[in-house]
Amino acid sequence: MDRRIYTSGRRKSHSKTTIGVPLVRLPDCFVASSEHFLRLLDRFRAVVDLDNRLPAWPFKAPSGFVAICEFDDIFGGFGRVLERLAEFYGDAFVMLLGVDRISFYRSRYGIWPALQFEASSVREEYWGVLHWDPEDGFMPELGHAVDVVAIAGSSGRWGVWGQRDWEVGLLLTPDRAGPWCDEGVRFFGRDLDLDDIRGPEGWTLPLTEDMLAEFWGNFDRRGMG
Repeated sequence: MDRRIYTSGRRKSHSKTTIGVPLVRLPDCFVASSEHFLRLLDRFRAVVDLDNRLPAWPFKAPSGFVAICEFDDIFGGFGRVLERLAEFYGDAFVMLLGVDRISFYRSRYGIWPALQFEASSVREEYWGVLHWDPEDGFMPELGHAVDVVAIAGSSGRWGVWGQRDWEVGLLLTPDRAGPWCDEGVRFFGRDLDLDDIRGPEGWTLPLTEDMLAEFWGNFDRRGMG
């Protein structure tokens, strides 16, 4: 399969008449076919509700154990966490979706903001692919452009949801804790004050009392096992 994209900012094309337009090869982790993307989308829909946004419950599972992290951690050293999750739950691969950027990337660059990592290589490849930037900078890094992100393993037993406006990430697992908790990412529970991991007032989305009440209400009813 041709994994090249044209750097003109136009949609992907296989035209042999294109002259003088440099080609860039996508990293192998990018989903490169419509069929693959639709299969991956079906897997995601079994784990998260792609239409929901915080403070609504973003997961399809009615309950589980939720751990909270900073949003930026998802685009940092999170590959170590994903490796441990995949090992623990027997995932063959780990997948990531830029939920809010599907039409943007498809219409402008001819690709999908979707990645699939082999479980055995997610630790090494994760950060580099998320921050992959072609030499001419024609396309923004996923790690900078995506504001709503979902991650899941092939087992469908766990999921991650992150929103930049809330500056939080949520990890849902069927177990209270596991080896993924010891990989350098700080996870928080019910005693967290969200303001402790969010930006200063005026720099981020203000969270009203109603929004916080719904968020913590879902956490208490559905995120504590």
